[in-house]
Amino acid sequence: MASPAPKPNATSEILPPPSRPLASDPRLIYVSFFLSQFTHDPPPEALIMIDNCHRYLGMLLGPPAFDRGSNPLPHAAEALVMSHFGKLNASPQTVHNSIAPYVKALKALSAKLAHFQRVGTSCIEEEEVMQLVFACLFLSFWEVG
Repeated sequence: MASPAPKPNATSEILPPPSRPLASDPRLIYVSFFLSQFTHDPPPEALIMIDNCHRYLGMLLGPPAFDRGSNPLPHAAEALVMSHFGKLNASPQTVHNSIAPYVKALKALSAKLAHFQRVGTSCIEEEEVMQLVFACLFLSFWEVG
C-alpha cells in the first residue's frame, strides 16, 4: 500500500500574491486600526463618546451619507485615522498625506461656523452640532498626535 503524499507545511508552501489589493480604499484599514485601539471594557462615562466615534467613522466608510464638501466631519475623521495609522506604523508618507484632509476639514469648519452665524442657533439641529463637536475633537486629536 502506498503511503499518503506528505502534506505541505506552511513554511515550504509558496502562496501566489493576491490578485488585487486587500482593500481598495485604505480608509478601511485606517479606521479599523484606529477603532481597534479602544479598550474593550471602557468606563460607562466613555461609552457615548466611543459610540459616536464608531458611528461617525462608520459614516466615513459607507456611502456618502453627508456632503463631504461642506461638512468638516468626514475630512477631520479621515485626517485623524490616517495620521494615527501612519504614526503607529512608521509611515511618514501616510502622516504627510493626512494633511490634505486636515486642511479640507479646517476650511469646511470655517464655512460651517460662518453658516451657523448667518442662520442663527435656533435653526441648527442637534445632529449638526454633534458632527461639529466631533469634527473639532478629531482635529484636536490630529494636532496633539
